Amino acid sequence: MTVFSHELRNSLRAIRGATHILRMETSAGPAAAKARAMIERQVGQMSRLVEDILDVSRMRSGHLREFADFHYIARECSRKRELRRARGYR
Repeated sequence: MTVFSHELRNSLRAIRGATHILRMETSAGPAAAKARAMIERQVGQMSRLVEDILDVSRMRSGHLREFADFHYIARECSRKRELRRARGYR
């Protein structure tokens, strides 16, 4: 799981780097800018998920011993799920 997460993280960094290069391209039209913004958002979400997977892996292996307020985490997940539904996401 850890190796898989690290491989994903490395790939996402390459994609993020490519979006920075695309941002510098001034001749791209509005459709390209919209697509780049979408890629950046999705890479951000995927990066957070990969970091969460790595945190779980660290906790399971005993390398991460931080206290986590799981009730707070559950409430925040529920709140964010409701916000996404209200915005029309599934």
